[in-house]
Amino acid sequence: MAAPMAEEKKATARVELRGFPPWTEVDDLKAVIDGCGTPSLDVRLQYKAELGGVVAVGLFTSLYEASAVAAQLNGFEFTPGYPLEAHGEHMTPEDAGFRASGLLARLSGVQVDSREIQGGPLGQ
Repeated sequence: MAAPMAEEKKATARVELRGFPPWTEVDDLKAVIDGCGTPSLDVRLQYKAELGGVVAVGLFTSLYEASAVAAQLNGFEFTPGYPLEAHGEHMTPEDAGFRASGLLARLSGVQVDSREIQGGPLGQ
């Protein structure tokens, strides 16, 4: 008889981080986010065309968790001279589709939404 599969936790909220230096790795950001006491389900980097740069996105099971992490990290100086900007929010249907569709492209160890690459500086 097969063991019952553990139920996968569903992300319903996200923390978006800005202000980290360009040489930052995803593992470093995950460690900072998870160090707030509520481990994230996932952390990735995402290109934001409207900002002309990359943000880190941490996924959580509740808005309460995401907001608590954002409150702790907002203004935190991740690296000297690089204070983080953080905010928590509910995930949009587009965010949920992004996670479920698997449209992540790994470029030099950075995860980027391939839909974003087409219109941004990486896709030109």
